[in-house]
Amino acid sequence: MGNVKKSIAEKTRHQRQYDRRVNKRYMKTQESTIDSSKALDVDLVVTESSGTESEVPDDSSRSGNDTDADDADIRPKVGLTRQHGQILNETSNKAKIKKEIDVLETMNIELEHRVAKLRKENETLKKHYNDLYDSIKIKRSKTIKQTTSLLANNADLKAHIQEKVFAIAALKMT
Repeated sequence: MGNVKKSIAEKTRHQRQYDRRVNKRYMKTQESTIDSSKALDVDLVVTESSGTESEVPDDSSRSGNDTDADDADIRPKVGLTRQHGQILNETSNKAKIKKEIDVLETMNIELEHRVAKLRKENETLKKHYNDLYDSIKIKRSKTIKQTTSLLANNADLKAHIQEKVFAIAALKMT
């Protein structure tokens, strides 16, 4: 019964430690920020061209007035970038947390399989050692019976020999 209580207490302690680690990771991801100049939404990008046409003709759906990609300047709208950066940051944090949770769940499943395998092996070993213990008990019991029987026979033989010695001694005296 004491082992069960210890096991439950240990499992509870491990769960608390796990919850603390997950909470710390969550808090760290909430505190981290993404540089707003890197976190741009496609809707917030304004492109300006220098007005030069591409020298290489393109068979795609472009019109002849499109500019080469190297000539485009990309400038973010400053007012909305910060808000969208925060939204992207929160989305990114949620994705990171979900990924971490998935990784931890996978590890947890693998560990549960290992524990199940070890428990099965433990049960097999318990059965084997119980069988050995029972076998030793039976052999010990038989050995004790046999030893007791031999000691009794030995005592009978000693008594019988002593009777013969007395009989021989009595014959020599007469």
